[in-house]
Amino acid sequence: TAYNFYLQGLCGNDTTVWISTSFRTTCLPIADDQLPYTESFETWSTGNFDQCYTATHNYSSTTNAPSVATLAHSHGLKSLYMSSQANYATWLSLPAFESDINELQLSFDMYKDITTDEYPMLVGIMGNPDDTATFDTIVTLRCSTSNRWQHFDIPLSHYQGNGTYITIMSPNGIVSNNYIDNIVVDFLPTCPDPMNLTAVATGENTASVYWTITSAEQQYKVEYGLQGFIPGTGTALHETTSADSVNLTSLDGNTLYDIYLRSECSSSYGNWVGPVSIRTGCSSVTDIST
Repeated sequence: TAYNFYLQGLCGNDTTVWISTSFRTTCLPIADDQLPYTESFETWSTGNFDQCYTATHNYSSTTNAPSVATLAHSHGLKSLYMSSQANYATWLSLPAFESDINELQLSFDMYKDITTDEYPMLVGIMGNPDDTATFDTIVTLRCSTSNRWQHFDIPLSHYQGNGTYITIMSPNGIVSNNYIDNIVVDFLPTCPDPMNLTAVATGENTASVYWTITSAEQQYKVEYGLQGFIPGTGTALHETTSADSVNLTSLDGNTLYDIYLRSECSSSYGNWVGPVSIRTGCSSVTDIST
Protein backbone atom coordinates (compact mmCIF):
# COMPACT_ATOMS: atom_id res chain seq x y z
CA THR A 1 0.00 0.00 0.00
CA ALA A 2 1.29 3.51 -0.85
CA TYR A 3 1.25 6.16 1.86
CA ASN A 4 2.00 9.89 2.00
CA PHE A 5 3.51 11.21 5.26
CA TYR A 6 3.34 14.93 6.18
CA LEU A 7 5.14 16.78 8.98
CA GLN A 8 4.81 20.33 10.28
CA GLY A 9 6.74 21.95 13.10
CA LEU A 10 4.95 23.91 15.88
CA CYS A 11 6.88 26.83 17.41
CA GLY A 12 4.58 28.60 19.89
CA ASN A 13 2.09 30.49 17.79
CA ASP A 14 4.08 29.93 14.66
CA THR A 15 4.29 26.91 12.35
CA THR A 16 6.68 25.72 9.70
CA VAL A 17 5.72 24.76 6.19
CA TRP A 18 4.52 21.24 5.65
CA ILE A 19 7.11 18.79 4.40
CA SER A 20 6.20 15.40 3.05
CA THR A 21 7.52 12.06 1.94
CA SER A 22 6.01 8.93 0.42
CA PHE A 23 6.55 5.25 1.02
CA ARG A 24 5.05 1.91 0.08
CA THR A 25 4.75 -1.06 2.40
CA THR A 26 6.12 -4.38 1.17
CA CYS A 27 3.82 -6.90 -0.47
CA LEU A 28 2.67 -9.90 1.52
CA PRO A 29 3.40 -13.34 0.05
CA ILE A 30 0.56 -14.91 -1.91
CA ALA A 31 -1.19 -17.20 0.58
CA ASP A 32 -2.19 -20.77 -0.16
CA ASP A 33 -5.88 -19.91 -0.05
CA GLN A 34 -5.29 -17.34 -2.85
CA LEU A 35 -4.29 -20.06 -5.32
CA PRO A 36 -4.78 -20.35 -8.20
CA TYR A 37 -3.17 -16.93 -8.61
CA THR A 38 -3.76 -15.26 -11.99
CA GLU A 39 -2.52 -12.24 -13.93
CA SER A 40 -3.75 -11.20 -17.39
CA PHE A 41 -2.29 -7.62 -17.46
CA GLU A 42 -5.70 -6.10 -18.16
CA THR A 43 -5.26 -3.49 -15.38
CA TRP A 44 -1.63 -2.73 -16.29
CA SER A 45 -0.30 0.10 -18.42
CA THR A 46 3.27 0.86 -19.47
CA GLY A 47 4.97 2.67 -16.61
CA ASN A 48 2.16 1.67 -14.25
CA PHE A 49 2.82 -1.98 -13.43
CA ASP A 50 1.52 -3.86 -10.43
CA GLN A 51 3.88 -2.80 -7.63
CA CYS A 52 4.16 -6.35 -6.26
CA TYR A 53 5.87 -7.43 -9.50
CA THR A 54 9.37 -6.61 -10.70
CA ALA A 55 9.14 -5.86 -14.43
CA THR A 56 12.45 -4.39 -15.53
CA HIS A 57 15.61 -4.70 -17.63
CA ASN A 58 19.36 -4.24 -17.18
CA TYR A 59 19.96 -2.02 -20.20
CA SER A 60 21.99 1.13 -19.54
CA SER A 61 19.92 3.15 -22.00
CA THR A 62 16.24 3.29 -22.93
CA THR A 63 14.29 0.24 -24.03
CA ASN A 64 10.55 -0.18 -24.39
CA ALA A 65 10.52 -3.60 -22.72
CA PRO A 66 8.96 -4.93 -20.71
CA SER A 67 5.87 -3.02 -21.76
CA VAL A 68 2.14 -3.57 -21.95
CA ALA A 69 1.07 -4.47 -25.48
CA THR A 70 -2.26 -4.45 -27.27
CA LEU A 71 -0.90 -5.69 -30.61
CA ALA A 72 -1.00 -9.32 -29.44
CA HIS A 73 -3.12 -10.80 -26.67
CA SER A 74 -4.29 -14.30 -25.87
CA HIS A 75 -7.45 -13.26 -24.01
CA GLY A 76 -8.74 -9.85 -23.11
CA LEU A 77 -7.03 -6.82 -24.69
CA LYS A 78 -3.49 -6.77 -23.29
CA SER A 79 -0.32 -8.81 -22.90
CA LEU A 80 3.24 -8.11 -21.74
CA TYR A 81 5.95 -7.57 -24.36
CA MET A 82 9.37 -9.01 -23.48
CA SER A 83 12.51 -8.23 -25.48
CA SER A 84 16.25 -8.75 -25.23
CA GLN A 85 19.38 -8.08 -27.24
CA ALA A 86 23.02 -9.12 -27.06
CA ASN A 87 23.70 -6.68 -24.24
CA TYR A 88 20.56 -6.66 -22.11
CA ALA A 89 17.81 -8.86 -20.67
CA THR A 90 14.27 -8.12 -19.52
CA TRP A 91 12.40 -10.04 -16.87
CA LEU A 92 9.19 -10.28 -14.91
CA SER A 93 9.38 -11.53 -11.31
CA LEU A 94 6.10 -12.48 -9.66
CA PRO A 95 5.25 -11.73 -6.04
CA ALA A 96 6.60 -14.13 -3.43
CA PHE A 97 4.46 -17.14 -2.52
CA GLU A 98 3.74 -18.62 0.89
CA SER A 99 4.13 -22.21 -0.34
CA ASP A 100 7.50 -23.74 -1.15
CA ILE A 101 8.35 -23.11 -4.79
CA ASN A 102 8.70 -26.83 -5.53
CA GLU A 103 5.05 -27.34 -4.59
CA LEU A 104 3.84 -25.04 -7.38
CA GLN A 105 3.29 -24.97 -11.13
CA LEU A 106 3.57 -21.91 -13.39
CA SER A 107 1.44 -21.66 -16.54
CA PHE A 108 1.25 -18.95 -19.17
CA ASP A 109 0.69 -18.30 -22.87
CA MET A 110 3.50 -17.13 -25.16
CA TYR A 111 3.53 -15.68 -28.67
CA LYS A 112 6.21 -14.77 -31.20
CA ASP A 113 5.59 -12.92 -34.45
CA ILE A 114 8.83 -13.73 -36.32
CA THR A 115 9.26 -17.02 -38.16
CA THR A 116 13.04 -17.10 -38.63
CA ASP A 117 14.31 -16.88 -35.02
CA GLU A 118 13.91 -19.21 -32.06
CA TYR A 119 13.26 -16.44 -29.49
CA PRO A 120 13.93 -18.37 -26.27
CA MET A 121 12.34 -17.48 -22.93
CA LEU A 122 13.73 -18.65 -19.60
CA VAL A 123 11.70 -19.64 -16.55
CA GLY A 124 13.53 -19.71 -13.24
CA ILE A 125 13.66 -18.54 -9.66
CA MET A 126 15.35 -15.43 -8.25
CA GLY A 127 16.49 -14.81 -4.70
CA ASN A 128 16.54 -11.05 -5.35
CA PRO A 129 14.29 -9.84 -8.19
CA ASP A 130 16.60 -6.85 -8.77
CA ASP A 131 19.76 -8.94 -9.23
CA THR A 132 20.08 -11.24 -12.27
CA ALA A 133 23.02 -12.99 -10.57
CA THR A 134 20.45 -14.69 -8.31
CA PHE A 135 18.50 -16.14 -11.27
CA ASP A 136 18.42 -19.95 -11.35
CA THR A 137 17.12 -21.32 -14.68
CA ILE A 138 14.58 -24.15 -14.55
CA VAL A 139 13.65 -24.47 -18.22
CA THR A 140 14.16 -22.75 -21.58
CA LEU A 141 10.98 -22.36 -23.64
CA ARG A 142 10.51 -21.68 -27.35
CA CYS A 143 7.34 -21.26 -29.37
CA SER A 144 7.19 -24.04 -31.93
CA THR A 145 5.52 -21.77 -34.48
CA SER A 146 5.01 -18.05 -35.08
CA ASN A 147 1.87 -15.92 -35.04
CA ARG A 148 0.03 -18.35 -32.78
CA TRP A 149 -0.33 -18.36 -29.00
CA GLN A 150 1.16 -21.41 -27.32
CA HIS A 151 0.38 -22.58 -23.79
CA PHE A 152 3.10 -23.76 -21.40
CA ASP A 153 2.79 -25.55 -18.04
CA ILE A 154 6.01 -25.56 -16.01
CA PRO A 155 6.10 -27.75 -12.89
CA LEU A 156 8.56 -26.29 -10.39
CA SER A 157 8.96 -29.57 -8.49
CA HIS A 158 12.68 -29.96 -9.30
CA TYR A 159 13.73 -26.63 -7.79
CA GLN A 160 15.91 -27.14 -4.70
CA GLY A 161 17.22 -23.60 -4.07
CA ASN A 162 16.26 -20.88 -1.62
CA GLY A 163 14.83 -18.31 -4.05
CA THR A 164 11.26 -17.13 -3.63
CA TYR A 165 10.48 -15.19 -6.83
CA ILE A 166 9.18 -17.05 -9.89
CA THR A 167 10.64 -15.24 -12.90
CA ILE A 168 10.12 -15.20 -16.66
CA MET A 169 13.17 -13.80 -18.46
CA SER A 170 14.05 -12.81 -22.01
CA PRO A 171 17.80 -13.48 -21.77
CA ASN A 172 20.70 -11.35 -22.93
CA GLY A 173 23.16 -12.66 -25.50
CA ILE A 174 20.50 -13.27 -28.15
CA VAL A 175 17.84 -11.24 -29.92
CA SER A 176 14.45 -12.26 -28.57
CA ASN A 177 10.97 -10.76 -28.79
CA ASN A 178 7.99 -12.49 -27.21
CA TYR A 179 4.64 -11.69 -25.67
CA ILE A 180 3.29 -13.39 -22.54
CA ASP A 181 -0.25 -13.51 -21.20
CA ASN A 182 -2.56 -15.36 -18.79
CA ILE A 183 -0.12 -16.21 -16.00
CA VAL A 184 -1.43 -18.80 -13.53
CA VAL A 185 0.34 -20.16 -10.44
CA ASP A 186 -1.27 -23.10 -8.67
CA PHE A 187 -0.37 -26.20 -6.72
CA LEU A 188 1.25 -28.97 -8.72
CA PRO A 189 -1.33 -31.19 -10.44
CA THR A 190 -1.41 -34.86 -9.59
CA CYS A 191 -0.17 -35.67 -13.11
CA PRO A 192 2.14 -32.83 -14.33
CA ASP A 193 2.35 -32.14 -18.04
CA PRO A 194 5.61 -32.79 -19.91
CA MET A 195 7.66 -29.81 -21.08
CA ASN A 196 9.61 -28.75 -24.16
CA LEU A 197 7.79 -30.84 -26.73
CA THR A 198 9.71 -30.68 -30.02
CA ALA A 199 9.75 -32.75 -33.19
CA VAL A 200 11.85 -32.99 -36.33
CA ALA A 201 11.26 -34.85 -39.58
CA THR A 202 14.18 -37.21 -40.13
CA GLY A 203 13.26 -38.50 -43.58
CA GLU A 204 10.49 -39.11 -46.07
CA ASN A 205 8.56 -41.42 -43.72
CA THR A 206 10.09 -40.82 -40.28
CA ALA A 207 10.24 -38.25 -37.50
CA SER A 208 11.65 -37.97 -33.98
CA VAL A 209 9.76 -36.48 -31.03
CA TYR A 210 11.46 -35.17 -27.88
CA TRP A 211 10.29 -33.79 -24.53
CA THR A 212 11.43 -33.09 -20.97
CA ILE A 213 10.31 -35.53 -18.27
CA THR A 214 8.63 -33.85 -15.30
CA SER A 215 8.25 -36.86 -12.99
CA ALA A 216 10.07 -40.19 -12.90
CA GLU A 217 6.81 -41.97 -12.05
CA GLN A 218 5.01 -40.82 -15.21
CA GLN A 219 4.61 -42.39 -18.58
CA TYR A 220 3.86 -40.52 -21.79
CA LYS A 221 1.73 -41.05 -24.87
CA VAL A 222 2.33 -39.46 -28.28
CA GLU A 223 -0.54 -38.90 -30.69
CA TYR A 224 -0.03 -37.68 -34.23
CA GLY A 225 -2.11 -37.09 -37.31
CA LEU A 226 -2.57 -34.86 -40.32
CA GLN A 227 -2.22 -31.18 -39.48
CA GLY A 228 -5.37 -29.80 -37.86
CA PHE A 229 -6.60 -33.05 -36.31
CA ILE A 230 -8.19 -32.99 -32.83
CA PRO A 231 -6.42 -34.90 -30.03
CA GLY A 232 -8.19 -38.18 -29.47
CA THR A 233 -8.91 -38.62 -33.17
CA GLY A 234 -5.34 -39.11 -34.41
CA THR A 235 -4.72 -41.64 -37.14
CA ALA A 236 -2.09 -43.39 -35.00
CA LEU A 237 -1.15 -43.67 -31.35
CA HIS A 238 2.26 -44.59 -30.08
CA GLU A 239 2.36 -47.01 -27.18
CA THR A 240 2.96 -45.51 -23.73
CA THR A 241 6.63 -44.95 -22.91
CA SER A 242 8.61 -43.76 -19.89
CA ALA A 243 11.39 -42.39 -22.14
CA ASP A 244 11.85 -38.76 -23.20
CA SER A 245 11.76 -39.37 -26.95
CA VAL A 246 10.19 -41.60 -29.57
CA ASN A 247 10.63 -42.22 -33.28
CA LEU A 248 7.63 -42.20 -35.63
CA THR A 249 7.69 -44.37 -38.75
CA SER A 250 5.47 -45.20 -41.75
CA LEU A 251 4.55 -41.55 -42.30
CA ASP A 252 3.52 -40.22 -45.72
CA GLY A 253 6.13 -38.24 -47.60
CA ASN A 254 5.93 -34.46 -48.04
CA THR A 255 3.01 -34.28 -45.56
CA LEU A 256 2.21 -31.91 -42.70
CA TYR A 257 1.64 -33.59 -39.34
CA ASP A 258 0.64 -32.27 -35.91
CA ILE A 259 2.01 -34.06 -32.85
CA TYR A 260 0.61 -34.01 -29.30
CA LEU A 261 1.91 -35.49 -26.05
CA ARG A 262 0.35 -36.13 -22.65
CA SER A 263 1.49 -37.66 -19.37
CA GLU A 264 -0.21 -40.74 -17.94
CA CYS A 265 -0.11 -41.44 -14.21
CA SER A 266 -1.45 -44.31 -12.14
CA SER A 267 -4.87 -42.77 -11.59
CA SER A 268 -5.10 -39.75 -13.90
CA TYR A 269 -3.99 -38.16 -17.16
CA GLY A 270 -2.27 -34.89 -17.92
CA ASN A 271 -3.37 -32.37 -20.54
CA TRP A 272 -2.52 -32.80 -24.19
CA VAL A 273 0.56 -30.68 -24.91
CA GLY A 274 1.05 -29.30 -28.41
CA PRO A 275 0.69 -29.35 -31.24
CA VAL A 276 4.12 -29.18 -32.76
CA SER A 277 4.11 -29.45 -36.53
CA ILE A 278 6.46 -31.10 -39.00
CA ARG A 279 6.59 -31.71 -42.74
CA THR A 280 8.09 -35.02 -43.82
CA GLY A 281 10.67 -35.18 -46.59
CA CYS A 282 9.93 -35.50 -50.28
CA SER A 283 10.12 -38.80 -52.11
CA SER A 284 13.26 -39.48 -54.10
CA VAL A 285 13.04 -39.48 -57.85
CA THR A 286 13.81 -43.03 -59.01
CA ASP A 287 12.88 -42.86 -62.66
CA ILE A 288 13.46 -40.08 -65.17
CA SER A 289 11.68 -40.68 -68.44
CA THR A 290 12.81 -38.96 -71.59
